[in-house]
Amino acid sequence: MSTVASTTELQRMTPVELRQEIALHQSEYAKMRMGVEMQKEKNHALYKAKRREIARMKTVETGMKKSAPKVSAKTASQMKKKTVKVPRSK
Repeated sequence: MSTVASTTELQRMTPVELRQEIALHQSEYAKMRMGVEMQKEKNHALYKAKRREIARMKTVETGMKKSAPKVSAKTASQMKKKTVKVPRSK
């Protein structure tokens, strides 16, 4: 999926697939950045579009994390009851 994906296509992906796509696009972005800095890249607009596409993917990934059910995995030390200090009477 090296072309621009719509938000609905990104939302249909699993979190693992989405992370892989983000990594792929970030490596492409790094190559484009080097090309721009070395003045080998002719079209600077593609560089900017790639950055926005990565941002869109990260936004969808964050939305997936927020909508996922939260699993509480407390350890035994976290489950201990807290002691309450009672003031002494005089």
